[in-house]
Amino acid sequence: MERLIKSIAIMDYRLFAYHGWYAEERVLGQWFVVNAELSFLSNDSSETLHLDDTLDYVQLQVLIQQEMAKPHALLENLGAAILQGMKSLAPDYQRLYLRIQKERLALPSAQVKSALTWEILKS
Repeated sequence: MERLIKSIAIMDYRLFAYHGWYAEERVLGQWFVVNAELSFLSNDSSETLHLDDTLDYVQLQVLIQQEMAKPHALLENLGAAILQGMKSLAPDYQRLYLRIQKERLALPSAQVKSALTWEILKS
């Protein structure tokens, strides 16, 4: 028996937000890049003709935007909140992927990026 798994993704979503352990990160803010993918079982392999028959990527984008607007001291907590929202969008998910990247670390003269990545597979 075949199972069809479809995915929606938000890629390279760049947002300015106020996350970070250090006070200046939460006051000055910084740029983040978010990549999220939600894979789910589909009952139908034929062409989808209505938005109600699939997941709306706009809902995923809005979820990310809303969570990014709430300051978090640790990206781990931000990621957990976004992942929980992704589970709510698609309770029958098969795989969740999330990557949150800080475009610049709050270190003196640091020209490096950092990122946290999560991947959840339903067993």
